[in-house]
Amino acid sequence: MKIIIYLGLILLPLSATAQETEEGREVTYAERTEINFDEMEVTGELIKPQGSVIVDRKRAEFDSLIDLRTNWDKEMKKSLKEIR
Repeated sequence: MKIIIYLGLILLPLSATAQETEEGREVTYAERTEINFDEMEVTGELIKPQGSVIVDRKRAEFDSLIDLRTNWDKEMKKSLKEIR
């Protein structure tokens, strides 16, 4: 009994999609459609946002990811040894 109900639920939507088409009917479209927006009149009311507008925004500040070294003595001595 349950199998018949399940089959009915599965096949019912399939029968709705299998509709017959009319063969004698032909649809024709215009070759070119022009829409003139200049002749349209739009009426309405301008609504401004409430509150103040933020004009200038503070730039975010980030810490540097590169540590700048101030002491290069070891590298300088090493390069002098390589030159000699």
